[in-house]
Amino acid sequence: MEGQPMKQFHPVQQPVAEMELSVKQVKAQLDKVREIMRTVMSDGIHYGAVPGTDKKTLLKPGAEVLCVTFRLAQSYQASIQPEDDHLTVITTCTLTHIPTGNMIATGMGMCSTRESKYAYRKASRKCPACGKEKIVKGKDEYGGGWLCFAKMGGCGAKFKAGDAVIEAQDIGRVDNDDVMDQHNTVLKMSNKRALVAAILNATGASDIFTQDMEDRDDDTAPRRGDPVADARKHLEAATDLPDLAKRWEYPDVKAARMRATQGELKHIVNIKEKLKTNLSETASTHAAAPLGDAALSSAVSGDPTALEKFAARLSEIQTTAQLVEFWNSREVALLAEEMTETTGAWETAKKFHAARKAELMKAETQAKK
Repeated sequence: MEGQPMKQFHPVQQPVAEMELSVKQVKAQLDKVREIMRTVMSDGIHYGAVPGTDKKTLLKPGAEVLCVTFRLAQSYQASIQPEDDHLTVITTCTLTHIPTGNMIATGMGMCSTRESKYAYRKASRKCPACGKEKIVKGKDEYGGGWLCFAKMGGCGAKFKAGDAVIEAQDIGRVDNDDVMDQHNTVLKMSNKRALVAAILNATGASDIFTQDMEDRDDDTAPRRGDPVADARKHLEAATDLPDLAKRWEYPDVKAARMRATQGELKHIVNIKEKLKTNLSETASTHAAAPLGDAALSSAVSGDPTALEKFAARLSEIQTTAQLVEFWNSREVALLAEEMTETTGAWETAKKFHAARKAELMKAETQAKK
């Protein structure tokens, strides 16, 4: 009213203690993260190992588990920056507490097709006859030159040493001609990186987990970070069509398919279909091919399986004494352990060993005459 002093408005302020977590609550939250990691998460699916340390790298499925645990809803805002055929995506992930609607934390992530894993690919020599990257160098005693490795799905074509159609090809790291196929992948990867950053900010779990180590393009990155590589490793070890069908249902292959992007899943399916065709076409050849074939005596291009490594090492051995030493070595013990995880691989390896032993004994007997 007129003549009365105006009352001043004083906003109600919450005590600082009510706005903060107590030491006990912080400890309880981190203990909960560790308990979830121990009882709910699985190594290789929800988190991966960081080589040389005890720390784990948090993967997208693990981040989603923590969101469910702490009732956090995810929302994303992406800045998409095209440049010629390339694409850079910068994403901000916001985590909101579902029961209260309070914004808890944000995290940023970026991914670009200019990153080496998307901008380049590893090229191997390609067969002019069938178009497959299955060219290997033949052993001198079998004529040398080059051949398209039939036992790895090639057509068996042979080429002379010095043939420019083979030796003039670019190999190693080359530009990726299909970089636009990676656009959807980098969008999803940017979102994933932002989510992992946000959940680590929200939970304060950076002392338990790190992030993005699985995205590194070197030999220290956890192998399960690449769904295509994970699936390929198991599928390409198939020895026949029933084995391929069995491997398609392996837990690791299923997990790779589940976490793959649309483009990656298409790639995995294409790998399966190509292997299916190759195994159908070469089944009889595989059964009849002798160990002494030049293809078996050469180093296999790409990422060889344990059986292929074993076969390549056998081809390098020139005496029975070397063979005995190799057979009793730790190298064979480690390869054998790996091969026992693949149906029929170790049995095949033992047949290769027996055949190589017979070849060497025959050659040494003839040399003595």
